[in-house]
Amino acid sequence: MDEAILVAKYGIATKELTDLVMAAEKAYRCQGKKSIFGRDKGEEANDLLSRAMLRAISRLSAIGEISSNDLMAQVDALRLAMRHTAAAYPNWPDAYRYLDRWLEDFVKPVDMSPVVAVWMEESRRRREGPKEHK
Repeated sequence: MDEAILVAKYGIATKELTDLVMAAEKAYRCQGKKSIFGRDKGEEANDLLSRAMLRAISRLSAIGEISSNDLMAQVDALRLAMRHTAAAYPNWPDAYRYLDRWLEDFVKPVDMSPVVAVWMEESRRRREGPKEHK
């Protein structure tokens, strides 16, 4: 039943929300791990998580679930969407906890998180809309 509610509320954004959960699960499992060649798996997984988060925010904006350009309003809308997703798909509690902690770090001052700078640039670009060429 919760899955039907999720799909009814978020429609086409459901895929991005579930992709975000899977990316958070991978980031949780890879934190502190390195490959045999010394590559930081946690950093790569967090990069994937940040891209999945930006896709989810973009899709939530496209369907009207996020209409504010305020960072905290966007994060609150994403957290609400994640609560609905967790109700529909409760099998990844570690992913939801990791994502919640990750979002806490995300809303720290811009100079502390390059991902926030990308997010704010994307928000600014959406606010301005497409530029007309003369």
